[in-house]
Amino acid sequence: MTTLILLAGGESKRFHEPNKPKIDKALLKVGNKRFLERIIENVGREVEEIIVTVNTEERKRLYEKVLWHLSSKFEIKILKDAKSQIKGPLNGIRTGLEYSEGSLCLTLPVDVPFIKPEVVREILKEAVKWETTTLIWPNGGIEPLIATYKREYAVKASKILLSFKRSRPDDLVRAASDTFFLNVNALRKFDPELESFRNINSLKDLIKKDGRKWQEGELKNSVLIKAEEKIFHGSHLFNKEELILLNNTFFPGERKRNFFWVGLISNFFGEKTKKREVAEEFLKEAYEAFTKERMLYINKKVYFLAFHSGIDASKCYMKIFRGEKNKELEREISFFASKFKNI
Repeated sequence: MTTLILLAGGESKRFHEPNKPKIDKALLKVGNKRFLERIIENVGREVEEIIVTVNTEERKRLYEKVLWHLSSKFEIKILKDAKSQIKGPLNGIRTGLEYSEGSLCLTLPVDVPFIKPEVVREILKEAVKWETTTLIWPNGGIEPLIATYKREYAVKASKILLSFKRSRPDDLVRAASDTFFLNVNALRKFDPELESFRNINSLKDLIKKDGRKWQEGELKNSVLIKAEEKIFHGSHLFNKEELILLNNTFFPGERKRNFFWVGLISNFFGEKTKKREVAEEFLKEAYEAFTKERMLYINKKVYFLAFHSGIDASKCYMKIFRGEKNKELEREISFFASKFKNI
């Protein structure tokens, strides 16, 4: 069974204009149909269950009225995001995963009203093989909100990430055992202009084409990163009792050696430990793990995730060296920041 998790809990901030009523972009119309309706009608036949996640009870009641006429055609649940100190799409994803009955979950943002059923069908065809699948552009950027997850993994991982105060949805991709990055060019046979991924983030985007449609880049093919490529074999802290205890409460087996998890958990102990020399040991482990993760993504040309693992490595470096920055790493981060500033 496959579930669509439609993320509709955003604030639509880029639609707001001074001294004018707030706009809920999920209710904007293209033609005579709202974004919500268009997406559900376009791709609803490709899944068995549809969950719409929202951030308030008021919105939940409103959407129930708006989508009532589709309830005879589709299995639709509208859910308020679970309580969390961390706001953002990851909590919406977590809520959808928690209440999903599907073993495979597809996430979509509410601002892609032009998405085509053939595109979703192709994504789902690839998704059954891997723990996580997402889209990659020729310049190494990804679409972190257009992704599929095996529910068994993702529902647990999303809760853990939120407990660590992580809010980025791409952390779920980094945390997975294996990930398939489907090159958007492979979908042109179904959608030649890639209108499916045209994000409507402002009223102007309804008129002009989305600036995030990166056409240029060196990446020609899709990318697969297997579980064994993410394993941190050089961990010298892995046998420390506290690290092994914490890690075993998360995931069994080799998953706990994943670069991302080693970095995240070592950083946690580095911040928690009061003894400076022990804290530094953990932080150095975290820095090394995030650096290895960053180099993996650079080698695979998944530059968006190299950017974010670089940010994590940089934070660890500054903690180790009391605010001093790694100049070479900061130059790389600045370069990627200019490249991916709209995501």
